[in-house]
Amino acid sequence: MPDKNLTKSLRLSQNIKANRSKLNLRQEDLAKLLGTSRTRISHWENGTSNPSDVEKQKMEQLFLTGRILEDQVQLDPERNALLFTEVNVIGLIGITIGAMAVITMLYLVASLYG
Repeated sequence: MPDKNLTKSLRLSQNIKANRSKLNLRQEDLAKLLGTSRTRISHWENGTSNPSDVEKQKMEQLFLTGRILEDQVQLDPERNALLFTEVNVIGLIGITIGAMAVITMLYLVASLYG
């Protein structure tokens, strides 16, 4: 019975190479777009290592759309840091408006009873 992780890793490496080729990108080109090294791309394609979740997300977007949007929501598990993006800004605006509404209500209640 084949090892599922090995099969999954082989499929991933084949997909990276096939999709890179479809976009007529060299390993150096893909590395530059992803902000990594050509050596890492080579390792992914020969199955000796796997990309991080962030790198997978960037490649998926690139392979589906032909470009990488820098304002995409991304959770970087290596640094455990949320990178701020357009979607996050919208969420922050919502939280800010909600907090302002609560503060305003508290002020009004305090002025009525105080």
